[in-house]
Formats: sequence, structure tokens, C-alpha cells
Amino acid sequence: MKPEELIEATKQLIAIPSTSDNFVALKDAVDFIANIVHTRCPNVTTERFERNGRPSLLAYRAKKRPEAFDILLNGHVDVVPAKPEQFKAYEKDGKLYGRGALDMKGTAIALADAFCEAVEDAPYELGLQIVSDEEVGGYDGTRMHLDAGMRAKFVMIGEYSNHPNTIYNAARGLCWAEIVFAGKTAHGGHLWHGSNAVVKASEFATAVLERYPTPEEESWITTASISSMSTPNNTYNKVPDRAVLKIDFRFTGEDPTFASEASIRAFIASIDPDAELVDMATFEPAVHVAESHPYVQGLSHALSHVTGKKTNFMSRPAGSDGRHYALFDADVIEFGLYGQDSHGDHEHAVIASFGEYQAAMREFLRNPYIETRQPKPATAIDEPLHETLLRKLVAMPTPTDDTAANQRALDYVEHFLADRGMYCNRYTFDGHGVLLAGTREDNAMRPHTLLEGHMDVARAQPDQFNLRLEDGKFYGRGVYDMKGAIASYMSLVDKLQDDLEAYDFAILVVTDEEYGSQNGINGSSRMLELGCQPKICIMPDSAAPGWDIEQFVKGPWRFELVATGQAAHGSRPWDGESAIDKLIHALHEIRTHFANQNHHTDTVNIGVIHGGTQFNEVAIDARASVEIRLLNQASLKKYGYYIDELCEKYGLSYVRRTLIEPLSHDLTNPYIQTFAQSVKAITGHAPNGVTSLGASDAENFAKYAIPCILTCPNGGGHHGDHEWVDRAQLAQLQPILEHYLLRHAHTKNVLQTVGATH
Repeated sequence: MKPEELIEATKQLIAIPSTSDNFVALKDAVDFIANIVHTRCPNVTTERFERNGRPSLLAYRAKKRPEAFDILLNGHVDVVPAKPEQFKAYEKDGKLYGRGALDMKGTAIALADAFCEAVEDAPYELGLQIVSDEEVGGYDGTRMHLDAGMRAKFVMIGEYSNHPNTIYNAARGLCWAEIVFAGKTAHGGHLWHGSNAVVKASEFATAVLERYPTPEEESWITTASISSMSTPNNTYNKVPDRAVLKIDFRFTGEDPTFASEASIRAFIASIDPDAELVDMATFEPAVHVAESHPYVQGLSHALSHVTGKKTNFMSRPAGSDGRHYALFDADVIEFGLYGQDSHGDHEHAVIASFGEYQAAMREFLRNPYIETRQPKPATAIDEPLHETLLRKLVAMPTPTDDTAANQRALDYVEHFLADRGMYCNRYTFDGHGVLLAGTREDNAMRPHTLLEGHMDVARAQPDQFNLRLEDGKFYGRGVYDMKGAIASYMSLVDKLQDDLEAYDFAILVVTDEEYGSQNGINGSSRMLELGCQPKICIMPDSAAPGWDIEQFVKGPWRFELVATGQAAHGSRPWDGESAIDKLIHALHEIRTHFANQNHHTDTVNIGVIHGGTQFNEVAIDARASVEIRLLNQASLKKYGYYIDELCEKYGLSYVRRTLIEPLSHDLTNPYIQTFAQSVKAITGHAPNGVTSLGASDAENFAKYAIPCILTCPNGGGHHGDHEWVDRAQLAQLQPILEHYLLRHAHTKNVLQTVGATH
């Protein structure tokens, strides 16, 4: 098309009142674009879709949709409501006025035109996506396509600009929060007998807007829009006891408040501890693509060549369908026509931008890939892939008992691995999700090498779900135990994706390892029962830091001591017998018995204690949870006798909960020896055998005589407020695994080890 033809077609499309509730007009608008594609390039494949009355299409050259588009052009034809006269386009003072002229019917037609011109000869997979629901969230178009398996590596969203020569390479995230406030009803004449929920909601809204004031102009900051405040009360003379506030947050990636659902809840509680977040209708991340990205460089070069001016890179305050792609690891930018007053009464696109846009797109699609000419200084955006992945994983609060959150985290990992060629299988045991991914369709259950990790973490304060770097250390919940390992597995697969079929390994990610007394009961243990039988399992858990290898781990014996007393009034304790007193004396004796605890001795911990119900009653029952970490079977026998004698002395009983045998790893195993050689080759450190103080899923593999390698980078503070991992050593995990797998689990170069099978 010539630029004037683009403008004429835009006028025709503007005349279609395709608001979100006008399903007939939405279909007409999508058909309008489809007809352009069919007329200009009749040999392309066009897929048509519809959900909830909102149509969409995908167009591409091949007869079969590619696994992932290299470049996908995305446009929407739905518009926000407008006055009837705004659906009659007109030109004035070098501007095209009308609803959708800017947002984004003009760009949608220009994208279709660019696609048709380039698609036949493009030496890459090029796609065109047109949707009709972007203005109402994008869930029946873009998100539906992604959920159904459509993928793209680089996505250009045709969203408008208010400035010429501009590419938006960052966009704010979106959070729609519904918050409920409870009060106490009362008659309007007796306000002091009640508590007004509407007032609470109003004060909350005021506090939010003080934290996030509305800027006077477009700004890269978090904003809050109070979209709704309501109460079921419908009478004047009644104090309302319930109010509902709906807030539209648009947040920057740098705002820690929106690192996770947990951090949002903490923010709400900091304003009003009694406010209840009952729904987050939407919670989608901020996006950012580095200016150094080859496709971004290609587009910038094309735009500057056409206009003769330097490209501006800006951040988009408003959201777009790009946020959906960000969930599936696509690189997303926004580039469209420029003008002013989108969604307003004077919406318009600058007519000159049609020709500039068309020429820039033509040049870009002919030569999209340009390597960055000068290296960029290292930033958070240019960080290594395993660090980017770790940042995302840490931001997902996944305590063991939040099975839904763990399932969502597994969704993210599964999408990442499957997109790179891994064969993924999902399992659920008592709500706990498991992901098993193999390099080949037939090897997931019986791979040569299994890389195991757990997604669940110990509970933490909201600020711990935000990765931070200080003095060469990463801090955050899970960086050490053990999301750092999972991020390294994912990065490893990304690097090996073109040769995965030649490798024989699998990745197992479980979500119940931190269960305490039942490590892996709904994870690795169940998978082993189902037949998961690797020759060797590598488990970079927090057991042997600094790349030493766990040789021995103490066995935990967990039991409850139970005391029973006789009731009496607190003023006459001599009439009763305190169960708490009996228990305290016994626990004091136990602590005295284990006075000299260290790495090389049996140890004891009193984890939980409960007893009594009232201040003024002598406690008739009390109990304590005790854990003794045992060096060997002789210790178990010795302390079994000791606890029996203690119970007889103080009139107690005990209930055995868990006994896990002390576990030894044979460091002469050929696989383990080869792994130690890989550690030395990458780090220069020859691993030592060490004693571990904590249990892990290795105990489950030991029952099946499957050897495990437990090692990890230097770190500490797991389960505490300052969990950390050494950044440089974490970066060594991927090359260590790659070095080992090439020697032991690659079909073209497999060491013929003897005696290493089970």
C-alpha cells in the first residue's frame, strides 16, 4: 500500500464501532484486516479464533504453525467507547482524527501491510496476530493463544507513541486488587455504637494515593487508580459494616511492593492490618527488553535511517498485551504510529507518521537482526540468564503449604523447558505438584542422570521475595535452598537446546521437600515409587557448600514428650500437679545431657512446646516436640534407653513421629568421582567429603540404592532472614553440570564406567 492507501483503509476501519461489547462490529473489524491479508498474500495460512464473542486471527507463511515465531506482529482492532461522531474519521492540520486512529487501528493496518510485503521472502518465521479484546484485558485473544501453545521469541506490539522516533522497550506491570473492609453496623443516630467500613475504605484509598500520587504528566512511576468503592448498605440512617475497594495498580519493575502477592499483602497490612485482599483479578509483571537486543537494534537502525533522527527509548506507563507474552519469556517491545489523546475526544494520529512507520517496518523486516556495535555496561537487564531466571523464581513466594503458588511456579518452569525441547510431565500428590522433564520422550523416568531440585521454600518476610545483590552475594528466599539450582538447570537447558537429543538426563522439580518430618513424601518419594530410577542423582541442596560433597548426614529421630498433671486453681497449686513443671524439668535434663553439641556429636533441638489453657489453672497437660540428630545406629539405641529412663523418672510418655536412618554416600562411586573431577576442572577446587547437618530428599533415593551427589555453591542463612548464595560460585554450577553431563550422559562421549549401575 501507499501511505495514502493506508490512511484511507484506516478511515474505513474507524467507521466500524468495534467497542468491546459490540460483537458484530468486532467481527467486522477483524474481517477487515483478514481481507487485506487474503487479498495481498493469498498463499499464507490464516487461523481464525473466537472466545466470548471476541474474534482474533493468526497469519503465517507455512501450512503448519511454527513452534515459535521469530518475530510476531501484534495489533488490536477493539476500541474504547466514544461519541458517535468519533467513528467518522477526518483529516485536519496534518492529523487523522477518529476513535482508533492512534489506538490502534491505523497501526493494525500498517502491521498487516508490512506483514504481507515481507512474509513470502522472510528468512525467519514471521507471524501476524490481530485481536479484538486488548482494551478489556486481552484474555480472549493474546492470552488464549498463549495458553493454547502459541509462542513467539520477539513480539512487536503496535501500540502508539505520543512522541516521534520512539520505541517502548519497557512497560509497567498490572495489578487489579479488590480489598474488603469490615466495620460494625449501627443506627445513623448512634454512630458511636458502630464502625463505618466506608470511612475505613476511604482512609485506605487516601493513604494509597499519598504513597502513589497521580503524576501531572507521563512518568515512569507506579500509579494507583481507585476504580471502585462500594457498600451493600443502601439506607441513609445505617452505619455500613462492609465496603469494597477496587484499585488498578500500574507498577514499575523496580517497585518492591509488587514483587509478589505476599509483598502486596504486606503493603496493604502496613496501611490497615484489618483490610482483606480478597481477589487479585490480574497480577502481571512489568516487562523490559535491553536496547542492545539485536532485533531492537535492527528496528532502531531502520527508524533512524528513515527519519534521520536518533531513536528515543521510553518506558510505557500503561499496560498492553505485551504483559501476557512476558509470562512466557518472549521479548516484547511496542512500536506504532504517533499522535495524541488516545481514549479521548480528540484522538488523532499524525499523518506523516504513516509513511515513516511503513518505511521503517519495511526496512526492519528485511534486515531485523543487528548485533550491538558497542558492548553495554552490565546492568540488571543484561545479567546472565541464570540470574534473570533466579530473579523471577525468587519473586514467586512458594512456601510448602501454598500448593497453588508452587503449581504456578512449576507452570513457569514447564513452559520454559518445553519451549526448548524438553519432554515435560506433571504429577500431583495430595495437592503438591511435581515436574519431570526428560531430554527425550522415552527417558524421563529412567535417565542416566537426574537433576533434582525443590521449588518450595521456608516461609519468609515479604521483602525476602525480592532478589538483591550485595558484596558479591545474592540475598532472597530460595537463592541457596534451592531456586539457584533450578535456575541453573533452566539455563543449562537453554544452552544445550540444539543438542538435547544427544543427552540422557532429566530434571525433577518437587514442591514438598521442606515438609520437615516428611521430606519428599509427596514428591521424590512418590516418583521413585512410580518407577523413576536414574543411575545417579545430582542434588545441589544446601548440604555441602563451597563445592565439597556430602559424605555423611545425621539421621533425625523426632518424637513428642507428653506430660499429664492434675488440675487445680492457680491460687492453690499445691492441690494439683503441673504437667508443665514435669515437662520443663525433663527438658532441662535433656539439654544438660547434650551440653557439648557440635558438628561431630549427636545433637538435640526442642522445636515446639505447648501446655495449659488459663492463667489461673494448674496445667493438666503439656507436650514438647524433640529432634535428636543421630550419628549412627548405636546412638539410636543409646538414646532410646535414655528417653525411656527419663520418661519413667518424670512420669512422661513419648510418641515416636519420625526416624530417618543416618545416611552415607560412597565417594568412590565412579559417577561421584567424575563429578568431583568436573568440579575441579571448573573451579580449581578438589572437593572434600563433609558431614551434613540437614536432611534432604537424598534419603528417599537411598532406599532404592540410587547414589546421590549433594553439593552446592557457598551460601548460608537458609530458612532465616538473610539467606544468601555466593554469586560467583552460583555461576559455576551450570558449567560444572555441563562438563559432567558431556562426559557421562552424552551419547557421543560416554565414559564406560564399571560398577556404577544399581
